[in-house]
Parts: sequence; structure tokens; C-alpha cells
Amino acid sequence: MSGNVKKISKMSNEQSLTAGEWNTLRISPAGNVMGILGTTGWVSILAAESGQFLGACKIEGIVADYAFTHDGKKAVIATVAGEVWEFDVEDMKVTDRWRDEGGVSLTKIALTSDDKFLAIGSLSGIVNIYDLSKEGHVPQRTLYNLTTPITSLSFSPDGQLLVMASSGKRDQLRVVHIPSLKVFPNWPTSKTPIGVVECIALGENGYLAVGRKKGVALWRVREM
Repeated sequence: MSGNVKKISKMSNEQSLTAGEWNTLRISPAGNVMGILGTTGWVSILAAESGQFLGACKIEGIVADYAFTHDGKKAVIATVAGEVWEFDVEDMKVTDRWRDEGGVSLTKIALTSDDKFLAIGSLSGIVNIYDLSKEGHVPQRTLYNLTTPITSLSFSPDGQLLVMASSGKRDQLRVVHIPSLKVFPNWPTSKTPIGVVECIALGENGYLAVGRKKGVALWRVREM
């Protein structure tokens, strides 16, 4: 609100051990905590406002991606080898560990704002969608629409849409209607100027921003 910039430059000994190169920073939707991916399976957890080191999660393997729940109290961490770890941020402990069905070489994950649906993308372009409110870890839908590595996954704020994309080649973007778990058949079309997708973001009322090598394009995606 003030517009002031605060630089976090000093680290405790714990941070030095776990933070690594300080890449892949994630801020929880609630804005209360942030995570910084370290080396050898470490994810450091810091208070978002002060930068104070709160603790860290150590998983086995290489972290592909991670996301916080809406309240910042839990984190979901996916490994390149296909495992999913659920971490309690308040108690600083792992609460569950399971394997993505058929998952190898995972790349990206995304959570809906109510933490109900989890999307997991892989190097092969396959995306699994899980309903975390149900027991067991069986995908509600497996999507084979893309054939190059998933580099972007994003849910709309209301959880109605999922956009998945790959920067592997041109025009690799698809939109999923979550209530029906079906991919929109008529958009994008072969004439839609998608280009090479570098990043995506979904806003309210179906607005979709796509970062491309030639700039940012904005569409309004409606139910189709």
C-alpha cells in the first residue's frame, strides 16, 4: 500500500543451508507465507511480510514444482520422479506422500482457489486432474491434448477453468471446463494467434492473459 520496497538480504544459518540459489519463489494466495526452492529437495518457508525464516521442507528427489493452499497453511510439492508430497506449514511436517498415476518427469502443478482440484503436468504433455476432496489419489480426468512438456498450468479464480500450455512449440494451449472436465473443442482454433506461450494468467470473468515471445495477448474465454 505504501509503495515502499523492502529487500531481504540477510539469512539465518538455517536459510543458508536450505535456500540454495533462491529460485522458483511462490507466495501463498493469502499472502502470509512464501516459499523459495533450494537445492537437493529443500523448500524454505518464510513469512511473506517480514522475510523471517519459519522452517523448511525436505523431500526425496528433485522438486519439479510446488503450490500453497489458499490459506497458506499447507503446501503441495511435486517431484520430477512423479511423487506428490503434502506439507503442513504450521507444524512443519509432511502429512502425506503419494504417486501421480502414470506420472514420470513431472513439470508443473496448480491448485484451485478452494484447494479441491489439483492439476499435474508432465514432460510428455499429459495432465492429470485430481479431486483432493475424495479419498484415494485417482485422477478424475487424464488429458492427452498436448504432446510437448507442460510449462504452464493455471486455474481461474472461480475454479471453473484450467488453462494448460507448453512452450515446446507454437500454439500449444488448451482450455478445460472443470465442472465437466472437458477440453473446449472450438477454442483456440488453428487461426487463433497463440504463438509460443511463455506464461499464462487467468483473471475474473474469464479473462486470459498469455505471455508470448511477441508480447502479451488478452482474451476473454467464455464457456463453449
